[in-house]
Amino acid sequence: MRINLLLILLCLQGSSVSAQDLDVGPGLRGAWYNPAMPGQGFFMEIYEDPQYFFAGWFGFPRPSEGAGTDPVAHRWYTLEGQYAGDAVEVGIFQTTGGAFVDDAPVTQEQIGTAIIHFSDCNNGEVIYEFDDGGEQGSILITRVIAADESECDSLIQTSEVPEEIPKNRATVFQDVSVITMPEAGINPHQMVVVKNGVINYVGAPNDSRIPPDAVIIEGQSRYLMPGMVDAHTHLAEISSPAAANATARNELILYLANGVTTILNNGDGNNAPLRWGNNVESGQLIGPAIYSAKFVFSQAANPALSVKGEADARFYVQTAFNNGYRFMKIFESVPRNLVLVILDEAARLGMPVIGHFQNTMPPSESLEEGLDLVAHVSQYTIREFNNELDESLIPDAIEMTLSNGATVTATLLSEELKGLVYGSNEEGIAQYWAMPGLRYIPSESVAFTEDQIRRWDLGGSPGGYDETVEFNRKLTRDFNAAGVRLLLGTDAPSTLAVPGFSVHWEIQALLRSGIALADVLRISSWNAGEYISNKLELDVPFGSVRQGYRADLVLLESNPLASADNLKQITGVMAGGRWRSSSFFDRELENLERVAN
Repeated sequence: MRINLLLILLCLQGSSVSAQDLDVGPGLRGAWYNPAMPGQGFFMEIYEDPQYFFAGWFGFPRPSEGAGTDPVAHRWYTLEGQYAGDAVEVGIFQTTGGAFVDDAPVTQEQIGTAIIHFSDCNNGEVIYEFDDGGEQGSILITRVIAADESECDSLIQTSEVPEEIPKNRATVFQDVSVITMPEAGINPHQMVVVKNGVINYVGAPNDSRIPPDAVIIEGQSRYLMPGMVDAHTHLAEISSPAAANATARNELILYLANGVTTILNNGDGNNAPLRWGNNVESGQLIGPAIYSAKFVFSQAANPALSVKGEADARFYVQTAFNNGYRFMKIFESVPRNLVLVILDEAARLGMPVIGHFQNTMPPSESLEEGLDLVAHVSQYTIREFNNELDESLIPDAIEMTLSNGATVTATLLSEELKGLVYGSNEEGIAQYWAMPGLRYIPSESVAFTEDQIRRWDLGGSPGGYDETVEFNRKLTRDFNAAGVRLLLGTDAPSTLAVPGFSVHWEIQALLRSGIALADVLRISSWNAGEYISNKLELDVPFGSVRQGYRADLVLLESNPLASADNLKQITGVMAGGRWRSSSFFDRELENLERVAN
């Protein structure tokens, strides 16, 4: 069976090619290779009349033939076929026989097919598959001798997108590459139809599926992925009550502008997050969907958000549920008997419980009694391991978590930022203030952040937290490898993290832990979507680009599976069926920066 493949667009980080398609043409011929695999690559020729593509594919090793260790098993192939517009359709051919010194007969057999696109003059990605057994893989390629971008100016065509599309207007993403979940793969040349905030169709382009009044967004050379989820936020929590509404509006814009279409808010001092969530749903506020947890502290930590006895604890949970909270959040130091009552009442009402591990009971008991979502990976280091950085303790923690069906929010970023400024590390503090996104936070947040940096001095020396950071990275990596469900969370803005931007910081932190990019994308979207949708029994789930799911979507200029930096190359974001383009967010961010400064 012939299998159509895709050479997926890659843009260089910082490329000026934005919201544009690049047609195939003679300007793209030449020698191409993968810098990680020198000594093999492609020599391409592109002819205008007739429009024909030819390439020699040299030195390709097939793993099934032992070519990684046996040079004799290397194969040379040719790619041949027609091209038109932005596509090259080619077959993969293997030639046998023949000789340079005589006229020995030659035979040629097609062993695969491909569809090829280019993103700019110098970069691309090959995704291949052979017909015999379906062996497949991916190769990033770049031109051996870089071409001047001006050489390809004539190949570039602008593809504009609308700034805004309301929820009640049908939207069609036409000929787009869909990032699939949970396996984090690519399904090219898809049409995605959105109606009334829900994905109505995902599949091959089909004109009969397009609603008569639909807005068409051209997806050629673009990638459509599910919106990301920050599963640990503290929306406007460090703001004064008088400024809370304005701060929340600004933070919600920052989340959405960075591709975050859902947040799980982990605490509050009043019912404001519920109101903000309702306003987002109704369209009065621009932002991601908000799911809110009600905080429970110990009396000593926060009397206003604590409970005094078992009856009060049960009433506290019931009141939170009746007010619209769908999660509970237990902070440390709550007495054991009250924790047990909160867990019991929350289970009765169907409210998942988020929490720190208590210093009033063992972590294993918390999980056994119903603690559903551990708020930080570092809680294991602190409470289960008593800050003993012993890797031999990790397997038991994994077993304890898996056997109780618990989920864990990583929040590696908060530990990394603490390590960065620990011990009044002036170099680290300067590095922190140079991070992108900080120019959008108001002076009130700047003052809080400066206080946080001073608080994290802890009497230590610069670099004194590095071993803890590295241990938490390993713990997170091992959890993921063992099948513990991880969620992405940033604790923004309460631990130096900037709402929205901090999601990209956390993604980089997860990558530094050694987790593969495909897994990180799954953690950033599908995991939280599946968790929240199932736990709350949502009628319309989210976290994937599939029929019947909420239309929480991010359209990207470049392939996010090639580089996490491409997650920042946002063409536009659709949250709950409402579309806004990058130009819309650029204007909003300019306003935020002006107000902040």
